[in-house]
Amino acid sequence: PLNFVKARLKRIVPIYWIVTSLILFLFFLDPGVIIKRNFTSELISSSYLFYSYLLNDIYPIIVQGWTLELEILFYVVFAVSLNFRNLKLVIISAAIILSLITIFTKQFLLIEFIFGMIIAYIYNQIKFDKRLGLTLLIIGIFFLFFSIKFNLNADSFSRIFFWGIPSALIVIGSVFGRQINNTILLYLGNASYSIYLVHLLTIVAFYEFSSIFLRGYNGDILVIFCFALSIVSGCFFYS
Repeated sequence: PLNFVKARLKRIVPIYWIVTSLILFLFFLDPGVIIKRNFTSELISSSYLFYSYLLNDIYPIIVQGWTLELEILFYVVFAVSLNFRNLKLVIISAAIILSLITIFTKQFLLIEFIFGMIIAYIYNQIKFDKRLGLTLLIIGIFFLFFSIKFNLNADSFSRIFFWGIPSALIVIGSVFGRQINNTILLYLGNASYSIYLVHLLTIVAFYEFSSIFLRGYNGDILVIFCFALSIVSGCFFYS
């Protein structure tokens, strides 16, 4: 459990704090230039310690970091469950704890971590035919597009069915499908956390720039450029 926690903290915390500090630095240089909100001492401390959204229902300084706070909670629960050492018991105990937390907090997104653990167990214990993996992948993609098409995201509970289950099918279909050993895609996978951290800064900077210098350009084209720039920026930060 201790090694698991150390590995997670080493992977997540240092660059999260670096980007948080960068946003704070930019804010004190010119308040409102990045995110138009007040950075109180409580927000700053809770953002660095990963509990602003969990306990106070306030988005952290890195706005998308609210999802990371849920992941940190999962890591704590999973680390405690690792004391059982038997994989099946680890998953069962973690699932029970997460379910109890979900009941009290109404954070139904936590149920999707249980999906992830089930997928990991199946991957380690069961041999899947690649064609079955491809079938599940296609079904997951179909239902995810169905949810997007009809904007099926009414409340926190229904997202389990409209977003969580299709996403789980996509993941399990992907891990059991034929793997592609592509250097660029592997690099993007390794850089994904950095892309996640800095993409909001890139989006804000890009649209501040485009509102001055790219007026009149097609919005869809600007989205594509912004998307590409976000990935490039994240990769640069990662490297």
